[in-house]
Amino acid sequence: MTLTAEPVTGGTELIPVSHRELISVLRPRDRVLLADGEIELKVLSVSPAEAECVVVRSGILGERKGVTAAHLRRIDPNGLKPAAEDPIARLVNP
Repeated sequence: MTLTAEPVTGGTELIPVSHRELISVLRPRDRVLLADGEIELKVLSVSPAEAECVVVRSGILGERKGVTAAHLRRIDPNGLKPAAEDPIARLVNP
């Protein structure tokens, strides 16, 4: 599974993210939560525009769903929110 900051059409193995800064802050072994935590990915490797991940917990991903880098902050369609202000991020990384 690849997360990309490039403006592409997503599919079963490619998920575009609208916030480029997400990719730049990810590191191998980080957890990424999609769709309000329903889907969990684990980062394997990162390049400037992409993060290669393995699916830990699968689910159905719709458009314009929130993305959480569990150790940092939630990135949602309305912009960045500090983890302290986000209940999902607090639960994952108190």
